[in-house]
Amino acid sequence: MKLSYLLLGFLFYVLYKLIFNIVLPIYRTAKHVRGQFASMHQHVHAKANQGHTHPQPHVQPKPAQQGTTQSTDYIEYEEVK
Repeated sequence: MKLSYLLLGFLFYVLYKLIFNIVLPIYRTAKHVRGQFASMHQHVHAKANQGHTHPQPHVQPKPAQQGTTQSTDYIEYEEVK
């Protein structure tokens, strides 16, 4: 009779360790990662929808030249073989 209680206690201890040290952390991690992916997904779609509603061309105005010529500094080099 004492042996069956001892085995039953050991079984409960193993199940407790299995659930709280393996199953529960995996569940919490999966839930956290799933939440991060959902947040990233919403962020990407919000940016994509924002871009489609207000398209703004990226055109930079050209600076007005006042007749000045630019000198290019070019240094010639010799190839070493």
